[in-house]
Parts: sequence; C-alpha cells; structure tokens
Amino acid sequence: MRQIAHAFLVCVTGVTFAFGNTISFSTPVNSVESGGLPVSATATVTTDTDSLTITLSNLFSDPRSSAQTVTGFELWLDPIVNNANLTSVTGTMINIDPVTQNPIQTAGSITHWTLTPTLSDLNSILSLTSLGGSHPANSIIGPPGSNGAYNNANASIMGDQPLIYATAVFHLDAPGVTASTPVTSATFFFSSTPGNGVVGSPSVPEPGSLSLLITGVLSLAAANLKKSWRK
Repeated sequence: MRQIAHAFLVCVTGVTFAFGNTISFSTPVNSVESGGLPVSATATVTTDTDSLTITLSNLFSDPRSSAQTVTGFELWLDPIVNNANLTSVTGTMINIDPVTQNPIQTAGSITHWTLTPTLSDLNSILSLTSLGGSHPANSIIGPPGSNGAYNNANASIMGDQPLIYATAVFHLDAPGVTASTPVTSATFFFSSTPGNGVVGSPSVPEPGSLSLLITGVLSLAAANLKKSWRK
C-alpha cells in the first residue's frame, strides 16, 4: 500500500514523499524479570532512509530494585544492515534525594549507552546496552509513586545514579535501512544481569495518521486526473 501510494503520488504530482515506518513493542501483561519482580516497558521504532530512531520507555512506577530498570534493548531487522552507529541519546537525567526520595533533575550527558551490531543468518541484530561497567549506568527508571517520590527504591537503585527518567530517545545511523525495512522482533533487558530479557509484543506498524494522509492525497490526485480527462 505504502509503495503503491508513493509511486502514484510521484507520477501524478511530480513530488517525492518520504515516509518513515513506525512500529511499537511492549512487554506482555504481567511480565517479570528473572528474579520475579514485575516490569513494564515500551519501545517505538521508526525506520527511515539510512536511519533508525528508538524511543524506549520504562512504565513501571515506584520500582523497588535496579532489576526493574531498563538497561538494554535488542532489535532484529531484515535484511542485513552494515555499520550501524549510535549518534545520540536524549533524555532527562535524575538523582533520587536520599531523604525525601523525590527525583531531582541533574545536568550531564547520557554517555554510558553503547550499540553493538551483529549478524545472524540473514538478519541484523542491533543491541543497545548501559552495562558497560561493573553495574548499570544511566539506566531508565520508571516514574515515581503517586506522591511524587520513589518510596520503594532500595540501595541497588540509589547506587546506579544518575538515572534516565522514564524515557530515552536513541538516534542511529544505519546504512541500508529504508522506510520499508521490516523490524522482526525486539527484546527488553532489565537489571545488571546480561541476558535478563523480556521479548516484546509488536503492535500495528503503520500510524493511522499516515493512512489518512495517503488517502486524502490520493483522493485529491484522482480528482485532478478526472478533471484532466474531461478536457
């Protein structure tokens, strides 16, 4: 549908449109990490020409342990993507006040996340992680409790600060990726233990707004063609 619409629009209007393809993943309901603690996260992946944008969010509020923070994300793409690089990570950095347990925004850059691209058969695997040292750094913590404080946070969370508050956005250079590159699977990782992953469930890949845009422009183009044929 997307490719047909694009070709039709180019032929009729002479204008080239660039569409990014977006797909979302989420941890299944009642997901737990390997130690049995509940976790909840989502990711939105947008593919475009030679680029990927990943918005990674931790939804579990007022966590008890660092095992409930998001420390990694793995993406499978088809076909092979060569030489992918992490170009930037954005998000709000916080520390947790040891007395009030309230989040306090702190200055600084997010520097501890890294990207490792690997190949498996005919797929590309892009692995993001914050486990570069002896413990997580800049992991993503969910929102605080209803009173605005991290009432349940134990020493493992306090020792991994500063943390990314709720959401981080990752921008990747990915030569060979296009708007139509299939994203075949995704896995969320928690805690300081490598491999402590939860496979994400995908949602509908094409936003409704894009479908409406395509439909509207196609209708306009068809109307213009009908007028031309009548002359």
